[in-house]
Amino acid sequence: MGLFRIFSSQDSFITNRMFSTSESLRATGSNFGNSPSLHLFKLTGSTPSSSVELARVLVQFDLTELSGKIYSDKSIPSSSVSYYMTMFDMQHEDRKPSNYDVFAYPLSRSWTEGSGIDNEKYRDFGPVNWLSASATATWIVAGSDYLDATDYGSGSQHIADPNSDFEINITDIVVNWLTGGLPNNGLVVKLGATEENHTTNSYYIKMLHSRETMFTDRMPFVEARWNNAKKDNRNNFAYNVENKMFMYNIQRGELTNVSETVTCRIQDHAVGASSSFTASFATHQIEPGILTASITVEFTGNVQFSASWYDIWESSTRVYMSGNFTPLILTGSTMDLNSEYVVDVTNLKRTYSLNEEVRLKASVRQRDYKTHKIVHTASFGWGGEYVEKMYYKIINETNGDVIVPYATGTLPYTQLGYDASGNYFDLSMNMFSPGTLYRLLFLIDVNKHTKQEVDGDFIFKVI
Repeated sequence: MGLFRIFSSQDSFITNRMFSTSESLRATGSNFGNSPSLHLFKLTGSTPSSSVELARVLVQFDLTELSGKIYSDKSIPSSSVSYYMTMFDMQHEDRKPSNYDVFAYPLSRSWTEGSGIDNEKYRDFGPVNWLSASATATWIVAGSDYLDATDYGSGSQHIADPNSDFEINITDIVVNWLTGGLPNNGLVVKLGATEENHTTNSYYIKMLHSRETMFTDRMPFVEARWNNAKKDNRNNFAYNVENKMFMYNIQRGELTNVSETVTCRIQDHAVGASSSFTASFATHQIEPGILTASITVEFTGNVQFSASWYDIWESSTRVYMSGNFTPLILTGSTMDLNSEYVVDVTNLKRTYSLNEEVRLKASVRQRDYKTHKIVHTASFGWGGEYVEKMYYKIINETNGDVIVPYATGTLPYTQLGYDASGNYFDLSMNMFSPGTLYRLLFLIDVNKHTKQEVDGDFIFKVI
């Protein structure tokens, strides 16, 4: 899939804000478990000069489904995955802070969300609050008990713009949760020590959407991100460059692990015929039942290779699969090509259920598809092309909010892969709000100077 989201299972904020100028009247017993907003601030100077008022956010995520996908389904890899927590800014009329650092630390004590909702007068009392984690446990240190970053990890982000969302890398923490090195009691999200301990500066007031918000696309979530783009070069195999080839070990309709060593033998002849080339390449299993091999065949003018090549995936005891392909010779061009592409998502449905995980197939071709210029990346037998760098984005059709952005950076988790049928990507529908319309767009990296966005009115809804 490339990304998978888990929404918060409980969240709240806690504060020691003063009800008046009296130090003894603070909201240390107030609860905000059902508040649609989460508050983060540090105030000083408006009350006695020695007073400091703080608010911190608590949030927890149930990792059961994520753990199952990693260790049971193995649809998410157990390594090379980054985990980010996203929390969305909530607009309000009060002053907002800017140029500050925010940190996320794992909590050492379990807590209960509570049902308080009064975030103006602070008149709903009970745990969780500044002093108590639950009805039976108080914090050892007022303001929550959190663990040292050196041993268990932390996440941080510098916030320059007052209206910025939070997107905090908490990979180390989540890995500790998943591997049992740390009990999952959730996180405290707080201002940095520099901000909280400052004697004069105030940071007032950052509001974030909670899981009780009416804007369901803005609930807090943790997102697993990894590069899942598999590029199978069977139909655009080329000489003198590295090519990836894949084998899918499907037994009775299911991808099944291969328990023995498999090699991929490449030859430019059928079995029993003479050959100019034959070689075996190591394979490795990247997902349950999916094996890949990296293959390079050098071509020189002195060699007479056959036009038809064969790949045989075999162990010492059996042949798992055999296929065929036709290599291409890469050539230069006198033109700087800036082709315009059209895209058709051939299997997009109008509606999906919340628990569906789908593979969407994107058929790509040049707008003037009768003039084939990019011969080294095209296979026109099926009427389309393979695009090396293609990304998807999903927006809320009603308000334009970006739900999934183009991930074109160092971790391209929204990049499309391709196989013999063209470009594709996997998508889990659990990240979308039922009843909402979403629009799917594509970004094609034509070359290093040109990028083309394609909007083909690809609309879908989750029900």
